[in-house]
Amino acid sequence: MGLHKETKAKIENCLKEKILAGRIGKDSVLNPQDIHTECAEFGIDPRTAEDHMPGLAGLEVEGQSFKRTIVEFIPEKGPWVKVDPPPANLKEGFSDQQEQNSWTGIAIAGLAAGLGIVAVILAAAWARRAIFTCLYCGTQIDLSNWNEPGFSCPNCKRQYVIGNS
Repeated sequence: MGLHKETKAKIENCLKEKILAGRIGKDSVLNPQDIHTECAEFGIDPRTAEDHMPGLAGLEVEGQSFKRTIVEFIPEKGPWVKVDPPPANLKEGFSDQQEQNSWTGIAIAGLAAGLGIVAVILAAAWARRAIFTCLYCGTQIDLSNWNEPGFSCPNCKRQYVIGNS
């Protein structure tokens, strides 16, 4: 392995180790000085880090609660890389996210309306349900679909008459 590849491997291993340990978090943006600071124990100086930054794009890293890749993220000043990057076309990513959020809102509203309707139907059915408690033995009797003028308790056989109200 050549010196260039060996140094690149040191930087990659250092970044993977620091991200997994939580020292470099999700959405972190790193410049050559940051890489030097984090990887000084591996003998990486800022100029060496800057030379190897283009090769870091596409490196798969795993944090404590995420697994992503590093991409090149170049603001107006100097080379930068970002962990857990935004979409390649940032504007497109925001419009997709907004569209997804609007559909999510519609789905949640539909689900809430459906649950509300079901709740009203169940409440109406429960209100129409006629429960009678036997005065002698305390047995509860469901008379919801009872059409006869009288009935008897299934437990103690006591006779009752349904009055017209």
